[in-house]
Amino acid sequence: MARGQRAVSDDLKEIRRAAILDAALRLFRRTSFEAITMAEVASECGIAKGTVYLYFATKEALFLALLTDQFADWFSALGAYLDAPADEVSASGHFVEWVVESLLQRPLFVRLIAVMHTVLEHNIELETALPFKRLLASGVVRSGTALARRFDWPDPETGMRLLVWLHAIVIGLQHMAAPAPIVLKAMRKDPALAMFDIDFATELRALLMQVLAGMNQTQGDKA
Repeated sequence: MARGQRAVSDDLKEIRRAAILDAALRLFRRTSFEAITMAEVASECGIAKGTVYLYFATKEALFLALLTDQFADWFSALGAYLDAPADEVSASGHFVEWVVESLLQRPLFVRLIAVMHTVLEHNIELETALPFKRLLASGVVRSGTALARRFDWPDPETGMRLLVWLHAIVIGLQHMAAPAPIVLKAMRKDPALAMFDIDFATELRALLMQVLAGMNQTQGDKA
């Protein structure tokens, strides 16, 4: 669609909505969520600021839509992975490596997850919150059940719990692994603070291995 052209049909409206999301994603690659304004999104997209608000009531709603697409993509990739031969997926180390690599390949996804609860889920309407949380619930139930089946856990809810815990772990590690510049400088100036200077992938890998070991032990005891 030409820059500045008014969207009329449903197809054109969907194209414009996608263009707004792409513009926001480009800006997010370059800077933080806090630094982005709806005016900048509009300028990046080549439309009036008021037009952006016709599609997204708030900046939070706009970025939550981005996160919705990211979650859908990740759950789809997880589903494809779980369709692989069982002898690969059922190995804890293999699964952990897949999770770590899938997140390293999606750095914007990880950044959005980190601000999901504290920022993106605020200043939105019920009509925005409800389908988003339902998408997450559907993905957790579907993928969690498949995980339990692949790991031979008798309780499907264990797979769902693993995904919920993974979500919480990613949020915490992302915040710790991306401190404010002045805090990072302080940690690297004082060797006694080195314990707080963590690598996201390294710690995620170690934590997930521990969690899976515990879950396998617990489920084995129940069998």
